[in-house]
Order: sequence, then C-alpha cells, then structure tokens
Amino acid sequence: MSISTRSISTRFFAKTISLALASAGALISGTFHSPAAFAQDAADESNVLEEVYVTATKRDQRLVDVPMAVTALKGSDLVDRNLLQIEEFADQVPGLVVQQFGNRATRVILRGLNSGGAGATVATLIDETALSYSVATTNSAIDIANLGTYDLNRVEVLRGPQGTIYGAAAEGGVIKYVTNAPNLDRFEGDAEVGVETIKQGDTGFFGQGVLNLPFSDGTAAFRVTGYYKDIAGYIDNPLSGEENVNDGERYGGRAQLLWQATDNFSIRLMALMQNQKYGEGGNVELVGAALTAGTRTPDEFDIANDGDLQWNTFSPGFSDNEIRVYSALLEWSGSSVDILSATSYGEVNSTFSYDISFAQLAPGFTILD
Repeated sequence: MSISTRSISTRFFAKTISLALASAGALISGTFHSPAAFAQDAADESNVLEEVYVTATKRDQRLVDVPMAVTALKGSDLVDRNLLQIEEFADQVPGLVVQQFGNRATRVILRGLNSGGAGATVATLIDETALSYSVATTNSAIDIANLGTYDLNRVEVLRGPQGTIYGAAAEGGVIKYVTNAPNLDRFEGDAEVGVETIKQGDTGFFGQGVLNLPFSDGTAAFRVTGYYKDIAGYIDNPLSGEENVNDGERYGGRAQLLWQATDNFSIRLMALMQNQKYGEGGNVELVGAALTAGTRTPDEFDIANDGDLQWNTFSPGFSDNEIRVYSALLEWSGSSVDILSATSYGEVNSTFSYDISFAQLAPGFTILD
C-alpha cells in the first residue's frame, strides 16, 4: 500500500567541532576547548538568564508574552539529551501523548484530542511549511512528519485549538520544528558519532554533522546539516529464521542559503529530505486469549515464547517513509511593519507491506491455516 500527500502554499504575514559517543541511551560528549576556556564559558552561561522567543503567533514574541499554552524545547538541549525524535521528547511536553503502531506509524495526541480517524488533529510544521492535513484521504493522523531534531533552533508545541492561524488540522494543537538559519557572521562546524546496543538485540550507530559557511563579505551564508542512524532490531522471526527483523535506518539533511540583500530585506531558501526504512512493524506475539469466546485468561497479554520477542510471519514486511520540503522565506522589515512571505512545497510519502496470513477468519482458523 502506498500513500502520498503533497502541498504547495504561499502565505503572507504581517508582524510588529564536538565528538559524542552514545551507548544504551547515555550520551558522553567533549569539546576541543581548553579546560580554562570551557570553565569560563560555563560560568558565563550560568550567570545569564536567557529569554526564549517563539513564533507561535506568526511573529517573534517572548515565550512569557504569548497568550496561549506553549512549550519551547531548545534544539541543543534535545541533542545533548539524545532526544532525536518526537516519541523521545514527548514526555517533556505537558499534555502531549504519542501512540505508536510498531515502527510504521505514530499518532500525536494533545490534551486528549484525537478523532480516531485518518485526518490529523495536531498540525506539524517545519518553519512555515505545513506537513499535516485534515482530510481523511491523506492518513495524516498517523503518517506524521517525524523529523530528526539535530541542528534545530527549537521545537514549539502549542496546546489547544489553533485553527484560526494554522488551519483545520490544528484543532488539537501544533508541533513546529524551527531550524537554525545560516549564520552570516562566522564559520561553524559540529559533528557527532554514537553507538547503542539493545539487550537480546543488535548494535546500531549514528552520525550527524553541520557546517556553516559565510561568504560574500558577510551578506550571505550556506548551512548544510546531515544525519544518519542505523536502528538496531530486537525481534526475531523463527518461522523465516531471521533475527532482528524490526531493524531499520533513518537519514536526512537540510541545505539552506541565506542572502541579506539589504539591511532590511533577506531571502532564505531551504531544501530538506528525510527517509525512514524499517523491516517488520515492531509487533510481538503475546500469549493470547483462550479460543472459547468470552473466556479471559490472566496471562493473555504476557509475552509469548518465554519472554523472547518474536513475530512469526510467512512474508517479511517493511515500511518506508519519505519527507521532502522546499521553501523560500522573504522578509522585509519596515519602520512600523514587518512583512514575511513564505512559499513552500511539501511532500510526505509512505509505503508499507503487512502480512495478514495469520489473521483469524474464525476462532482457531487463520487465513493460511
């Protein structure tokens, strides 16, 4: 089965080198600064109370001044804590619940609002590009744009109805990924690598990096970000003899170009891509209920096969998810008004295969019994 959604939009708004190693969820990092310089940087940061600005209402505002429930998560904090996707940082946001269907799909629920249908009730954006849709034909309720958090400025979560600003898909709220713009002032570079192991499973690794290059006498800059993660599996399929069948990979990146044409006019172009590929859906077999209708057993939800995580199917399944975003932001600042033009094209494609040969036609009888 294949599901594809696309959007093209133009909107106008007016408004007044480190190295890291990870193992089993623990992140250890170091820098190339001298100990004295590092201590001074830490002291300086501890003495500064940083104000957080968000764009929840389509204009820059201090978080404390926004007249709605907003949570802002700094991108650097997410990376430092190894919270690389929404299911990993959801616990940091009050009222945000993530319901996962194996590794194929994810449903986002804010403040308990969930239609249970195929249309999204929580909108997902990357900068000003919407990547979620309310219509039932898109399957956008579970095929969300689950973007990597590396080199983000922040993630903003708006709780409660936001349909006036963000449309019908935002009746429960909004999750907005805000990227780091190219830096016109200085060269920047960062890289991280890591490894993780899973008990009774496989070993995976990840790598990610960013490079910022200013040029043209500080009036333009190019920023490129990339990341790759080899996702370790931990579920076996004795029927086919395969191990770790739910393994996968996630990779993506962004390229951005910023041109400060004049003191009050700038153009920012971005191209983003992300691919996720998995084997089996991440389901495991349970002991199961008795064949007698109406009879319940206390262990029916226990892991079968003496606790070994297994999923027996004749045909191997898979799931692929692709995200593509192309955008152009034009910003002009006047003496009494600022104008932002956001033109974008976004695409989310999902393809998956699922073995239903074990589905029950009647108690005790499956399709391929």
